[in-house]
Amino acid sequence: MIEIKLGSNVSLEYDEATVVHKINIKNLSFVPIDKSIAHEILKIEKCLYYLYFILDETTNKFYIGKQSINRPSLKKRIDTYFGSGIIIQRMYKSGKHKLIKYILKCCKDKFILSDLEAKVVDDELRTNEYCLNLCNGGIGGRTLTSDGYIRNGEKHRKWFIENKDKEEIRIKKLKEYLNSEIGKKRLKESIKKYYDTHPEMKEYLRQKALNQFADPIRKKKVIDGLKQFYANNEEVKSKMRERRLTYNKTHIKEEHERMKKLNEYMKQHPEKRITNARKVLMFSKNNEFIKKFDSIGLASKYIIELEKSTTKIETIIAQIHKVITGKRKYCHNYIWKYET
Repeated sequence: MIEIKLGSNVSLEYDEATVVHKINIKNLSFVPIDKSIAHEILKIEKCLYYLYFILDETTNKFYIGKQSINRPSLKKRIDTYFGSGIIIQRMYKSGKHKLIKYILKCCKDKFILSDLEAKVVDDELRTNEYCLNLCNGGIGGRTLTSDGYIRNGEKHRKWFIENKDKEEIRIKKLKEYLNSEIGKKRLKESIKKYYDTHPEMKEYLRQKALNQFADPIRKKKVIDGLKQFYANNEEVKSKMRERRLTYNKTHIKEEHERMKKLNEYMKQHPEKRITNARKVLMFSKNNEFIKKFDSIGLASKYIIELEKSTTKIETIIAQIHKVITGKRKYCHNYIWKYET
């Protein structure tokens, strides 16, 4: 095993085949992960969060960074991305330096990755003469200073004050367009077109929605943050409540109107009422065939009309289904079976 030191706190351990076996950074040791394994993780998990180490073989200088890949279609970035640092990008674009990328560690999410980068890339590491990192890890590369943020904020605030009427008119027109039939239709078409060209994105968003609160610590942080925000902003809380109530009222009204139109249409076109429903057979307790129905719903309606029952149709449907599946013997003194 050959060890090459890069300054006071970084060293590389090579095996006999001159391949990097271990990378030691301060008091941490990393065994480089093969890029094929990273590709496989991205394929299975649909996302990849990793810390990388770039070595310039001509000068022995190094750069440490992080990368988050949120969909498998960006798998090329594992091989082609060499960081957002100003110095490392100049070196990469010049083509005069031989840069080698090593994947140090893969993390579960970007928060753990940011914490790891902050732990590795700190003031102590940046004192190393071979280090190309210009700022500490955990927050990203090209960030504005506080003065820069203040200047930008003032500039935007001034523009909005001067062009308030224009902005309000623009937002109003946009809302009107999106609420119109043409706007809704075009929006649906554009979303459908995007998902057709990026099928993996649909799956990624579904997985993200399912796993967004998988981590209990993150879930607790989000809930506590929201509680604190609403506790300090009672006006916002009351506005949100009013908005929710008004939306529910209008939504329920629209849903009733839609169902009314649908029922009228179904009465005029009874042949289209049942499409995928399974036919149901009605038998007496002596197993004598009585009647055949096109669906469980129609069978339950027949029972209500026959016995002049006040029982809800949903209850009778559930009872008939239990008889068919063997969880119950009879429903209203009849045996029920699916037509085979």
